[in-house]
Amino acid sequence: MDNNNQIQQPESEGENKKTIMWLIVGLVLVILLVGGIYWYLGKQQETTPQSTPQPPTTESNLERELDAINIEAEDSDFTSVDADLESL
Repeated sequence: MDNNNQIQQPESEGENKKTIMWLIVGLVLVILLVGGIYWYLGKQQETTPQSTPQPPTTESNLERELDAINIEAEDSDFTSVDADLESL
């Protein structure tokens, strides 16, 4: 028989088994790596201290803030609007 007419077999069965074994080992390693990262990040969130809430603002602080607001003339903001309305 001629060698050119023979059907080539893909790989021997031993090589197929080795390839499948390495794929399974790689998949297990990836799963372990992802699980380890998930566990590590979960541990970090548990040990991270929560920020302390701000104390409530007292009434005197609010009054000081209100006094600090500078309101020059409330009516001056609307002069241009009033002029436009009168021209209608």
